Amino acid sequence: MTSRPGKGSIFRIYLPLVQPEDEATVFRPHPEPDRKECRKQTVLVAEDDQGIRKLVSNFLRNNNYSVIEADNGLHALEIVRRGDNQIDILVTDVVMPEMDGGKLVEEVRKSCPDVPVLLISGYAEKLTLTRDLADGPAKVLPKPFTPAEFSRAIRSLLDEAAT
Repeated sequence: MTSRPGKGSIFRIYLPLVQPEDEATVFRPHPEPDRKECRKQTVLVAEDDQGIRKLVSNFLRNNNYSVIEADNGLHALEIVRRGDNQIDILVTDVVMPEMDGGKLVEEVRKSCPDVPVLLISGYAEKLTLTRDLADGPAKVLPKPFTPAEFSRAIRSLLDEAAT
């Protein structure tokens, strides 16, 4: 800092250069494993925060997933019960109005007991997998998360369900 009375001050701030390849800053598509005659996998995203829902959904679409969006648990449950689409994985926030993520998973598992579930939450440190959630493939991913962490969680749950 340089300062002179009556002339003002000059502040110099030096920040480290971040390389564009830094995985925490780039939403880069992660290629799907090679599979013969692989169909697009469908992800149901239940998230009440529109910004987070759009960010997660766009990331999934950029990684070649088919995405269905629901703005709360009741809407997501309605989509599952309609049965128009085969849901390969459910990504849900834990804290939502009208129906929270835990209750949503409980209801979804009544008709789709083996559907993998990825719970995302800013309160994940207080959340443990209950017996009902642990009965099928499930993981908890605390917010905030990196694209790489999210991608790995989705992929591992889908791979686990396929075996």
